[in-house]
Amino acid sequence: MSKGLKKGSGIAVLVVDDEPFVRMDMAEILRVAGFHVEEASNSDEALAKLNGGSYPLRALVTDVQMPGTMNGYGLAKLVHKRFPQAAIVVISGVVRPSLGEMPSNATFLTKPVIPETLVRAINEALAKPE
Repeated sequence: MSKGLKKGSGIAVLVVDDEPFVRMDMAEILRVAGFHVEEASNSDEALAKLNGGSYPLRALVTDVQMPGTMNGYGLAKLVHKRFPQAAIVVISGVVRPSLGEMPSNATFLTKPVIPETLVRAINEALAKPE
């Protein structure tokens, strides 16, 4: 593990990105850091994983632009409403959020994502008081 990567202690993270190699890379970064990672290729797939209520979501990492019924901003807002304690990281290499597009507790990162920055963003968001 490279210096600066803090262990995730098995915390459940859902990674949502329609680009398979980007999604797999982020998922591997988080697995190596000790997180339990689930993957989804779009918002519909992510919601299907969350709708059963049995997935113990603690963090969401989502791309902004992807197919499905909603983009990453919409998914982030829905996850924040249903899982207010969850850390939310929104990523994009194309667009930047406008005021009000992301939940107040969300962190925005630009692609390409540096592994240490991704892990730090999740850990810092999880450390914030609810």
